[in-house]
Amino acid sequence: MNNARYFKLGLFVLIGIGMMVAAVIALGAERLLEKHIPMQTVLDESISGLDVGAPVEYRGVKIGRVTSIAFAADKEGGLSAQSHRIARYVLIDMSLDSSQFKGMNLKEIHDMFAQMTKNGLRARVDQQGLTGGVFVGLDYVDPKTPELDVHWKSPTLYIPSAPNTMTQVMSAAEQLAGDLRKANLPGVVQHIDHLVKSAGGAIDNVSKVIDANSAPLNKTMNDLPAIASQLKATSARLDQLLNDKRLDKTLSNVADDSAGAGKTIGDLRGTAQELRTLISSQQQDIQAIITDLRRTAENLAALSSDARENPSRLILGGPPPRKEPGQ
Repeated sequence: MNNARYFKLGLFVLIGIGMMVAAVIALGAERLLEKHIPMQTVLDESISGLDVGAPVEYRGVKIGRVTSIAFAADKEGGLSAQSHRIARYVLIDMSLDSSQFKGMNLKEIHDMFAQMTKNGLRARVDQQGLTGGVFVGLDYVDPKTPELDVHWKSPTLYIPSAPNTMTQVMSAAEQLAGDLRKANLPGVVQHIDHLVKSAGGAIDNVSKVIDANSAPLNKTMNDLPAIASQLKATSARLDQLLNDKRLDKTLSNVADDSAGAGKTIGDLRGTAQELRTLISSQQQDIQAIITDLRRTAENLAALSSDARENPSRLILGGPPPRKEPGQ
């Protein structure tokens, strides 16, 4: 009786172990049958938190996993001949799931990633939130972003790297701190203090001027309502004058008179031209007339002078001596 019970128990255990082994073999076979595309990238920063098996994502979609993390110099030939290369470059090997690239052969996948790299595709280590896992993310950045100066050609698909967001923030903060250390902050503070004192003195001077002229200023402030009222009345009167139809009529008459004046000026110009022509043609006669008039005026002046000196001669005087012909 006990032997039968032990037999059943042993048989159950063997069946369970067999099922577990079959499941492991099935899963392992599925993993072995999967086709993977090897890919590499090189980073010049800390990858703390990234482990083998971490996901590789393209814009948030998992397309592979990390298979190896090592210093670049541990590979054949390293990346450069510099002695400190081990302390700088980290080489990450990845494996992409070929099921994400259905209908494409290996060459087409390589050509596609080469074109994407030219368009700015870069690999960088990111973190899912503040407390999430670390993964390798593939995404686009500015194509002009400089790549690492590597002296080594990857035997597989190679994606250039870019610093992650946190590294960029820390680098910017460190640069700002360095600039602040280089800046002459005490001198800047002293200059600001001098400006504040100067501004305070200027404000005090303005206050003194206001205090010294407070009475005129108060009077002016009191007169402002009356001035504003007068300006308002003047503006209203000006609007009334501008809107008066008689003003429009007057302006119209002025325009008509201006047109007539233009014609009159033209007539005057013609008359002046005729007068200049007449004077030019009769210039000799006019000069003779002027000469005779000047001589007559001289004779009249002499006669008037003689009459003032000898008035009796003008009344009682004899006739002038007779002149013989030919004398």
